[in-house]
Amino acid sequence: MNKEAINKARAVYYGLFASLLTFFDNPNDLKAIEKTIDLLAKNPLDEESSFALSNMQNLLITHGYAFLKEESDNVFFNPYSAYIPVTASFYLESRDDGQKRLEMVNYVLSSKFRRDTTKFKELEDHIGFIVLFLQKLIEEEIAGDTKSALLAREVFENILNPVVDMFIEALY
Repeated sequence: MNKEAINKARAVYYGLFASLLTFFDNPNDLKAIEKTIDLLAKNPLDEESSFALSNMQNLLITHGYAFLKEESDNVFFNPYSAYIPVTASFYLESRDDGQKRLEMVNYVLSSKFRRDTTKFKELEDHIGFIVLFLQKLIEEEIAGDTKSALLAREVFENILNPVVDMFIEALY
């Protein structure tokens, strides 16, 4: 398998996940999400992915930004729906702002990236932040930065992988 092609696909998927898992405050965000979904729909991983991406395209065409924002609000912010935790600390420590946040802060500080608090209000161990950070590290790896490749592996193994199944189950 072509490692560079896999990394490019991972970066695109992580970018999409980051876009879908963070707070929507700008209708222009929809254009980037639509573009990413269209790209992935043209190159699906398998038949099931193709079907899911096609459904996403149709929903966005039919309902647009308002629908996407409402769906996100209902899933993550509506006090009348099931609460879905969005931080690694919560899944592993049953509380936000725990050890996993500290670990993520250290990972971020050991990279060339920083959390822009004016654009990204969520904490460092927020699932959306983690996948966005991984996307950036993978893009640097593709450009030849071996330090970013090692860091991406550590973040995946130590932060995302231990919580992702629990997060997906909560979403489901």
